[in-house]
Amino acid sequence: MSMHTLAAASSPPRRRGPGIRHKLLASYLAITLLALCCATVALWLQFSAAEGIATMEAENVANAIVSIVGDDPLSNTAALQRAVAMFHANHARDAFVIDIHRRVVADADPGEIGSVLPPVHNDAVRLTLEDGRTRSFVEVLHGSPVELRQLVLALRKSPGSEASPIVGAFVVEYTQVHDMLLARVRTVAYIVLAMGVAFMLLATALGLRFAHAIATPLRKLAQGARAIAQGQYDTRFE
Repeated sequence: MSMHTLAAASSPPRRRGPGIRHKLLASYLAITLLALCCATVALWLQFSAAEGIATMEAENVANAIVSIVGDDPLSNTAALQRAVAMFHANHARDAFVIDIHRRVVADADPGEIGSVLPPVHNDAVRLTLEDGRTRSFVEVLHGSPVELRQLVLALRKSPGSEASPIVGAFVVEYTQVHDMLLARVRTVAYIVLAMGVAFMLLATALGLRFAHAIATPLRKLAQGARAIAQGQYDTRFE
């Protein structure tokens, strides 16, 4: 027996890796998963945009009400109260105005006028009164799971002028707008999820079929090549 034959006999059997069918199927599934990941990122961006659009709407509402009152809005609290009450009556949303000491000067609920803002609001409102930056916060009603999303906007002596001193803040609710936008995004999310699952099942079924159609001839070709390498020259390729 030659040394080449001994070496061939003693060499361990070669481990077979994944077949062509499995590789093709894995490629189809990878493409499907990539598409689902892209759709998930797009939905996440839509959920984030819903919050931004809702707060922008609330800020525009507050600025519109203040612009109706005119310069030095706290000097005309009666006009502020009429504007806030009309906004509440038309949209069923909470809104109120406080001075620099956090005392309510106009409110959708007239009974709150003259009261000092509860501590639950103090952090966001305090910071806005200090630096003038618009902020949002969530208020949870006592003994209720309902969350109220509210925006606090700095109120300046001369509205529209960043150099004008801050004299108070306008707080307006945007829960309804936020929930409406979120409901629409959820509807889109459910549709995308259903389509994604259907697409994945379809891709799996088609992947199995195509992989079988492609892998079977290649497997027969590989078997014929091995037979020829072993000296079976009469091997036929079908």
